[in-house]
Amino acid sequence: MRPILIMPRPKVSEAAIAEARRLNELDAQREPIQLDEEGPVIDDLEERRKRWRRWCGLSKVIVMQSAEPAVLGQRTIAPSASLQNCENLIEMLLRRRRLSLSTRARANSKRLLELGYPATLRTTSVHTHAVAWLLWEASWRGMSTGWQVGQPPLHVQTLTMKWWTSAPAALRFGPAEYLLRALGEGAAKLDQFWQSVVERMKRYGFYFLDPRLVSFEFRGGSKNGRRRSADN
Repeated sequence: MRPILIMPRPKVSEAAIAEARRLNELDAQREPIQLDEEGPVIDDLEERRKRWRRWCGLSKVIVMQSAEPAVLGQRTIAPSASLQNCENLIEMLLRRRRLSLSTRARANSKRLLELGYPATLRTTSVHTHAVAWLLWEASWRGMSTGWQVGQPPLHVQTLTMKWWTSAPAALRFGPAEYLLRALGEGAAKLDQFWQSVVERMKRYGFYFLDPRLVSFEFRGGSKNGRRRSADN
C-alpha cells in the first residue's frame, strides 16, 4: 500500500485560532439534538466537518494507492487469502491496538464508547490516544459514533471490503503472505493518518469526534506498478 499523502499543515493566525476555539466552545455545550428558537432541528453537521477539514488541511476524500508487488510475477503454489482472512487480520489489529492503550487512555475510551453522536470535546477532558484509536477503529469498521464501535459488528468491515475490491488481481489471488502484509500496512498507515489529524486538532483546544470527517477510497495499482497521484 502506498502511504496516505497528507497535505502540509496550513498556517493559521492567532485570531483565526481564537475564533475556532470560540465556535468549538459553543459546539462542546451542545446536546445530541439542538433546536432553534422556533423548534426545528438544527442540522449543521456537514458545516462543522467543513470547518474542521479546513482547519486541519484535509480533503473530503482521502485516497490510498495500492501497488502490485513485483514478487507476484513469480510462479507459486502458495494458497491465496480470502476476504474472511483479511477481516480476521483487521480484527486482530484492532484488538491489539485497543490493548496497547495506556490505563488512562483506556479509561477515557470507555467514556467515548458512550457517545451516540459526533461530539466536540476539550483536549483536557480526554486522552489523545483514546481519540485517535476510536477514530481509526470507527472509520475502518464503517461506524459513525463511539456507541456503534462498542456494539458487536453487523457486517464486514467497510474499509476491508473497499480495500479487497480495489486490490490488484495478482495481489488478491496471489500468495496470502503478500496480500495480508499489504493490508496490514494499509491499516497502519490509516492509524498514522488519524494520529496526525488528532495532533492537528490539538492546537484548537478541542477534538471533533466524528469518524466521517473524511471518507476513504482505495485505488488499485497500474500494471507497471508506477505511482499515480493521490487526492488529499
